[in-house]
Amino acid sequence: VPGFIGEVAAYANSTAFRRQPQLALWGAICLQSVLAARKIRDIYGGRTNLYVIAMAKSGKGKDHARRVNRRILDAAGLLHLDGPEDIASDSGLLRVLKDQPALLMHMDEIGRILTAIRGAGEQRGWLYSIATQLMRLYSSADSTFTGKAYADGRDNAINQPCLTIFGT
Repeated sequence: VPGFIGEVAAYANSTAFRRQPQLALWGAICLQSVLAARKIRDIYGGRTNLYVIAMAKSGKGKDHARRVNRRILDAAGLLHLDGPEDIASDSGLLRVLKDQPALLMHMDEIGRILTAIRGAGEQRGWLYSIATQLMRLYSSADSTFTGKAYADGRDNAINQPCLTIFGT
């Protein structure tokens, strides 16, 4: 892959204890996604927000691409684009995006989160709400997302939310 994405992937592979070319590539694509967030769109309004799940067995070096991304964001003075590693609630997710509408979330063990969301029933409706908000955010990247109404009347609009998730 040429350009910035190829350079990041090559760097990740050259510094890895265990080379993972596919994980390095997906990590680099996700990094580019957040760097271009809210700046680039296609003719249909599509944005650079991505939800990526990269799989590898335990102990295969899944965390290296995430560390490389953080290292690059930090060196560029853009660490504010590195979001939380987990989602505790849909309200928390919306709050963090309200403060920083372009985010890259590096989520380890995303399979567990997805399994919990899939099995969420009435007792765990908050998990179901996370999935609903992720779908709504994804399709609202070219507009203003208006989240939940809160009793305190706080502004809940997020202009062009661009969330990228790199889940492993």
